[in-house]
Amino acid sequence: MVGKKRTRASTKIPTTSDNIPAPVDESQPTDSPALNHPDPAPADDEDPDLPKPKRQHNDNTDTGHSQSSSTDNTKAPEEESSQPFAAAAQAMDTDQPPAEADSSSKPTTTAASRLAAQMERLAKLKASRAEAERLNRKEVHAVDRKEKENPKAEIRHAKKKREAEILQMQQNAKKEGVDYERARAIEYTVESVERWEEKRQEKKERANTGFSDHNQIAAKAYGKRIKELKPNLVSYNEQRIVAGGGSDEVDDGFYRGADSLAYAGVDSKASPAAIERVARDVEKAHEMRGKSSRRRAFNEDDDVTYVNERNMNFNKKISRAYDKYTADIRA
Repeated sequence: MVGKKRTRASTKIPTTSDNIPAPVDESQPTDSPALNHPDPAPADDEDPDLPKPKRQHNDNTDTGHSQSSSTDNTKAPEEESSQPFAAAAQAMDTDQPPAEADSSSKPTTTAASRLAAQMERLAKLKASRAEAERLNRKEVHAVDRKEKENPKAEIRHAKKKREAEILQMQQNAKKEGVDYERARAIEYTVESVERWEEKRQEKKERANTGFSDHNQIAAKAYGKRIKELKPNLVSYNEQRIVAGGGSDEVDDGFYRGADSLAYAGVDSKASPAAIERVARDVEKAHEMRGKSSRRRAFNEDDDVTYVNERNMNFNKKISRAYDKYTADIRA
């Protein structure tokens, strides 16, 4: 045990070099007697915890040799441990690529080009924003101008302008001693005069003379539908050839009159296009009938400013007369 006093004179305290074991070389074969055979067991009177005494040699040469060998054994691990670090440093020096001459200027050039690209993109964004603002402002002005304009007022203004021009032309013709109607008729062509007369006749026929009888109303509606009818001459000629058997002469039964009972044969069938056309005509007549009704539909979104129907009509008359003067007050 450590701390136990020994009185034996042959015991010697070992030095530092004696306690360091010699390194084992793994590359050498392991059949040496020193490695294969363990140390002999200690004697009974010796303490196994204490270091073994160094064997005395009388020969100075042997002592020096042992000291040098112990010194060499002490330095061997340090040299072997430093060999991997030296090999790694040498490998790093070998694998390192040569330094570039322009390594310091390359990052600067890349940063400058990136900054230039960003500035160019920023300039494009500013230009697009300015263009969008200009178009939006133009659209706002157009909408505001359209809201302020009154279509009926423009029509009245154009009509008054035309009347003023005609009056000026009449005064000029009177000063020159020329008939105004004759001078104006000279400027018109025959085609324009015929078109004008047709329009006047159509306007006269469309005039609502009031209710006379149901037959007149039915005849008027029938004539109106006949004018809108567009006959299909291609289909007519095909049916005419089939009825004549391929010849130009056609049986009298093909041209049926009002008293004919052969209105529709077994083979006669309306095409889908004709059925669709009839359906559109019926829908159009229904819409026109709803628009011509004098009973106005009730609007639930309007403000209720009346107590009964008579008061409602009176308020509407007042609104038509004074709303344009009281717009600021009501706002």
